[in-house]
Amino acid sequence: MEVGRLDMLHHIFKLVSHGKLCEAPLPEGIQRVLDIGCGTGIWAIDFGQQRCLSESVLGVDLAPIQPKFVPPQTANFTYRRPFDFTHCSYLAYVVKDWPRLISQVYQHTTPGGFFGFIDFDLVINSDDGSFDNTAIKAWIKTLP
Repeated sequence: MEVGRLDMLHHIFKLVSHGKLCEAPLPEGIQRVLDIGCGTGIWAIDFGQQRCLSESVLGVDLAPIQPKFVPPQTANFTYRRPFDFTHCSYLAYVVKDWPRLISQVYQHTTPGGFFGFIDFDLVINSDDGSFDNTAIKAWIKTLP
């Protein structure tokens, strides 16, 4: 069920962004791409196929829920060389130390490379104030 939800979320964001998989102004020549928190791997697979990369897109995640078969451009490669683009999505409430993550991404990004982060913000408001002083509003304030 979670796999289906993650894939649906990917497709919703893709529809909202008119098919774009990232907002970064990526040059044509990028080759090494890292997808942090890749989930089902669908973004990495789509990106690799859309960009026709000669190297690879590496997707890393804590949960091993990626498909057993992935296209060749989505295969694993070493971390010794920096990445041209690092993608991170839907991790706002998962990452505990953002400054550390950003520092590590920066250290492993090629000069002129990009880091793209996409997420949603759980802020709910109402024009007339009817949402104020509700249980859901109080719960949202407890989130990190």
